[in-house]
Amino acid sequence: AGDDLKAIMQGWNKALGVKCNHCHKSKEGAPFSEWDFVSDEKATKQVTRDMVKMTNDINKKWIGKKFGSQHNITCATCHRGEKAPSM
Repeated sequence: AGDDLKAIMQGWNKALGVKCNHCHKSKEGAPFSEWDFVSDEKATKQVTRDMVKMTNDINKKWIGKKFGSQHNITCATCHRGEKAPSM
């Protein structure tokens, strides 16, 4: 499960062009072992949760029913490597 979660997080990093500390609480230069991954202090972490729920809902309610799961959208569909998607 740890490797699966790591792969998901790395995908989000790439899709949004950010590093782990965008959502996770850390101190500058501190090793990962000292980070507070459980903390919900950063608002960006909740935004990420909301965006994942939205993406899952879109895929379940719209994309999957019409086109099948092979055409699911992802974070990169809109973000394209940017923190905030450009419209």
